[in-house]
Parts: sequence; C-alpha cells; structure tokens
Amino acid sequence: MKTIKKITLLVSMALLSCAAVFAQDLPDFENENAYVFDASAVSGKFKDNIVIINKNDAEDLEVKLSGYKDGWEELGYTTFRFFDDDYKIDSRKNFKPSSYKYFAVELTDGVTASYKITKDHNDLIIEVRNEGSDLTKPAIPTFSINPDAFLFDLYAIDEDADENMKFKGKFATKERVGFRVYAYAATKHEWIVFGTSYIERKGDRDSVDGKNAELSEYRYYAIESMNGVEYVYEPEESDDDLIVTVTLP
Repeated sequence: MKTIKKITLLVSMALLSCAAVFAQDLPDFENENAYVFDASAVSGKFKDNIVIINKNDAEDLEVKLSGYKDGWEELGYTTFRFFDDDYKIDSRKNFKPSSYKYFAVELTDGVTASYKITKDHNDLIIEVRNEGSDLTKPAIPTFSINPDAFLFDLYAIDEDADENMKFKGKFATKERVGFRVYAYAATKHEWIVFGTSYIERKGDRDSVDGKNAELSEYRYYAIESMNGVEYVYEPEESDDDLIVTVTLP
C-alpha cells in the first residue's frame, strides 16, 4: 500500500509540473516548432547537468538545446541513433546549465514529439518521446504488430533478471496454449521474435525457447497469445530468471 501511495504521489507531482510549465509566460523563440519550457516550474532541484534522453522512434534524430538568459544561446547539439541514447551537457567551472531558466528543444524537421521534463539528483532530465506518449508510464518503442500485446520494460521490473524467461500458467485449460514473445532490437530499430512458450495445464511452467532468447540482450518486450485470448501477465524476477505469471482477466 505504501508503494501505491508513493507512485500516485509521483504521478500527481509530474502532472502538476507539466501543468505549471504550460502556465508560464515564456520568451519568444524563433522556431515555432520548438518545445520551450520554464525549468523552474518543474519540481525538484537542478544544480548540475542537463541530460537529454531519446525515447523517440525516429532514426538519426537531431536535437538542439538552447537556453535563455538575456537572450537565446545554443547549449548543445547531438544526433541520436538509437532508442535510449542520451546526451549530457555537463556543468563546468565557467558554465552552469542551472543558471538558465528557460530552455528550447529543436528536433529534426518533420519529427513530432512529446516531452517529459523531470529533475533527478540535481540534474535536469529531458525525455524526447513519441508524440502522444503517456508521460505517467515508462516509454517503450512503438509496437505495431499486435495492438493488444502486453508490453513491458525489463529494467522497470528488475535488472537482475538476466538468465531465462519462463511462463507460469495459473488458468485452467484443456488445450495447449502458446505465447509468442518479441524483443526490441535497438541496433536494428525493430522488434524481433524472442521466442515461444507453451502452457498445457494449470500450474504448468515452460521456458521461452528461440534463437534470440537471450534475456540479458534486450530491455523491451512484448507478449501475445497464439489463441487470441487477452490474458493478464505479471512479470517478476526470481533467482535471476524472469517469471511471467499468466492468468485470465
């Protein structure tokens, strides 16, 4: 119950921060497509660095960050090649990113995005996400193979799970039920088949088998049933394995 209260509080604070950002009077910026925000409107402390994290599906995403004091100044520029790439603008003796109040993010022409701005360990964190992303949830690469698939971020569950993925059936069945698992191959910018698993009876366990079934190689996963039923999936770490408990809705 304490964990639920904590998560609810963090989500509420994030939503309030976003509302505060949009409520501010912001200095004009030449590029009308840029995302401009007031860092002081975001809850938390910002004394050190700026970290920009790519959570957008676009390939070769060019990002430029500007800051405003007496006028706009370019602070940094980078090109993201892969999902989860990051770019850090360090605080130095003669340069303090925290001395700027307003910031503007510009992207490759034609790329649209949503942004999640937070502060963590005295750093300002800028996540460049896919447009329309739910900012209250972890960002996951777009999965278009099956809109009903269950998606999850392994790191959000437990980074110690790096051995095997196993399915555990907690539903009654008279037939063999198959599950197909996909993993996001970041260097290829695509989802690949990770492996398959089959449950034959209630309480049954089965390891995911496949040529790409190396749990430690990937971060993002998608699960779909082969019979079209929308099951409930609960992944958790156990002895360095990832156990996916499957139940009926």
